[in-house]
Order: sequence, then C-alpha cells, then structure tokens
Amino acid sequence: MEMNLQLHHVVSDITGATGMRIIRAIVGGDRDPEVLAAFRDVRCKSSVDTIKAALVGNDREEHVFAFTQSLELYDFYKAQIETFDHSLEAAVAALTVREDDDLAPLSKARIKGSSTMRRPSTCGPHSTVCWAQT
Repeated sequence: MEMNLQLHHVVSDITGATGMRIIRAIVGGDRDPEVLAAFRDVRCKSSVDTIKAALVGNDREEHVFAFTQSLELYDFYKAQIETFDHSLEAAVAALTVREDDDLAPLSKARIKGSSTMRRPSTCGPHSTVCWAQT
C-alpha cells in the first residue's frame, strides 16, 4: 500500500494473528508503532523492536482510507469463501456411496505381446547403421 509500512518483511503471514491484529488496529485509528507492535502474537518470530521499526510509515488520511477499503474487501471475500465452503461441505455430505452388487465384474486387462511392441528405429539421428547405408 501507499502507507509504506514494511509489515510483510517482519511477519511471515500478514493474514495471520499478528498481521491482522496490527492491520485492524491501524484501520481502527492506532498509528503509534509502539502500540501496534504490542499486538505481536507470542508465536511471532520477529521481535517487538523489529516490528516497531517496520511500522514507521506515511499515514496520510487518503492512504488509510484505501487501506480500510482493502481490508473491507478482504473481509468480504473471506466471508464469501467461508459461505461457499459451508455449502460445499453440505453438498458433499449429501452424497451417498452406492454399492451395486449386480454390476458385472470387469474383464481382464489385455496386455499386448512383445510382437506388437515398437522396435527402436535403425535410422535415427544417433544410429550408425543409417550413416553406413548412405
């Protein structure tokens, strides 16, 4: 984004716990890197100081507005995916496995004999036989 935040360099997944807490705090009005770095999850490998340094940026109002719009779109798409996942799970659960005992067994697979197998060419580009014939 235009805010010049470097969060993606210090957090491996910005859609994870630490990243989303910080992003939602920025959209909620917090701009102080000290406060934002405190949202670090205990499982995050980056230190608070490293995160704090990455959160120094340009917080002009139009950039925050665009950031807010992006977060709203992310939330909308995530909700749409969850809705689809639930409907897909319901559709899969409605499927039943049908076992038909009256089906005829499959015939044995036919294996071609060695007489029908293709033999290597004697006039290929790597063949000395072809060169000797010319």
